Amino acid sequence: MTFKSIHKQVKGTRSFFALLLVLSLTLGLLAGCAPKAETPEAAPAPAPAEPAAIETPIKVAALKGPTGMGLVYLMGGPDEARPYEFSLFGAPDELVGKIVSGEVDMAAVPTNLAASLYKKTEGGVRYIATNTLGVNYVLTTDPSIDSFEALRGKTIGISGLGTTAEFIFRHLLTENGIDPEKDVTLDFSLQHADLASMLTAGKVDIAVLPQPFVTTSMMANENIKIAIDLTAAWAEVEGKDAVLPTGGMIVRTDYLEAHPEAVQRFLTDYAASVEQVNADPKAASLLVEQFGILPKAAIAEKAIPMSNIVFINAEDSKTFLMSFFEIMMAYDPKTIGGAMPDDALFAPADLSTVK
Repeated sequence: MTFKSIHKQVKGTRSFFALLLVLSLTLGLLAGCAPKAETPEAAPAPAPAEPAAIETPIKVAALKGPTGMGLVYLMGGPDEARPYEFSLFGAPDELVGKIVSGEVDMAAVPTNLAASLYKKTEGGVRYIATNTLGVNYVLTTDPSIDSFEALRGKTIGISGLGTTAEFIFRHLLTENGIDPEKDVTLDFSLQHADLASMLTAGKVDIAVLPQPFVTTSMMANENIKIAIDLTAAWAEVEGKDAVLPTGGMIVRTDYLEAHPEAVQRFLTDYAASVEQVNADPKAASLLVEQFGILPKAAIAEKAIPMSNIVFINAEDSKTFLMSFFEIMMAYDPKTIGGAMPDDALFAPADLSTVK
């Protein structure tokens, strides 16, 4: 084969490979221009339901103490501002005029006051939640006092003449074989703060006090001890599953009927607040001090676990609360407004059905 023929063949081969390269590039460009097959996309997750908007803040009245402590995450906190306006009061009597006049939409009150207001307003308020169980304890500096029998012949300081505190203590004395009129002397001369101070100073030997005065007294005097937990004593007398409902939340009926979604939003937020308070008393105690419910976070942190702060909706509260009212009715009808309330006192679980 001559050099000339070899050169001709190579030249032909180069032309052939060049042609192949051109065809490959052309096909690649055509493939790039061709429409791509669409990859199906996952359907977007449904947006979570938005809580009911509250255009005008709900006006809520609360008491300084356990009922107020359960509400702190509605008053404010690290996450978001809440659509509520709070007023704090030192005594239940201060709330009555506010709720009756319509100055507040909701109020945290003793359970017997809820029944009394329902009667007084002819159904003008409804019960929407239980927020506090028993908060009262028998305190003493006498190490020999450890039972109801040990109270026989003693003078006992107690505040709240005519309130649930008096009723509960008298009932428990009687059920434990102690006549409140003959076997003990009940001294109602001092209010909670003064009674706690006298106990701390050693000028009173035995006192019935609620939280947070239990905690403040024990922190101030290491010789003070809890002799009787009245909540535990109630369960022993009324049955292990018995509930001692001392505090609850009421709403004006006209407000509930006009704004059921807002009330439902409040209850949802309230339940979450109570859960947070009980889960982390230390964090909650800072808010308790910040909002003026108690003067010191250190007191709140120790008081919260002993305050029986709960959230139980009205529907689930009905059975145990009516049983409680029956006992109070037998003790003194005036404590619940003179008559047993009917079932309409309790707001239904589905507030959209309120009439």
